Amino acid sequence: MKTYVKLISFTAAMGFVFVIAYASGMLVDTTGTLWQSLAPKIGLLPPDKVFQWVWIIVYALFVTMLTPTVANRKYRGVLPLWAVVGALNILWCAAFFRLGLPLFAFSVLLIEIALLSVITDFYVRNSRYLWIPMIPVLAWYVFAAVLNLDALV
Repeated sequence: MKTYVKLISFTAAMGFVFVIAYASGMLVDTTGTLWQSLAPKIGLLPPDKVFQWVWIIVYALFVTMLTPTVANRKYRGVLPLWAVVGALNILWCAAFFRLGLPLFAFSVLLIEIALLSVITDFYVRNSRYLWIPMIPVLAWYVFAAVLNLDALV
């Protein structure tokens, strides 16, 4: 594969992840009264630093998977699913942190997990290695769903 194709694919992946991370981050408010009322209910809640580092790793894994997906024509069919996952990520942040709708946010997470599972299946069937970074990503989303469910109880 040509170097310029890899560079353009990496740039596109970074741009996509930057938009998702920035938009999601703008919606997260851990200092507001809504979060302060929900946080004590969540028994498994890790410290804020854990969230910061885990999301850096998750977004880096997104770039790792999206770069070859954009570069290789046989993988591009899964790009619309990635776009939906990104939009749902933003929607989850809005639902949970801004609107105070943890049940709706939980349903959004379940849809995200389902889509990430479909993407993982696609990579298992069509790639030798792209499914591997999906494992920690899926694990994080499942853990996030457990935390979200804990906020409901």
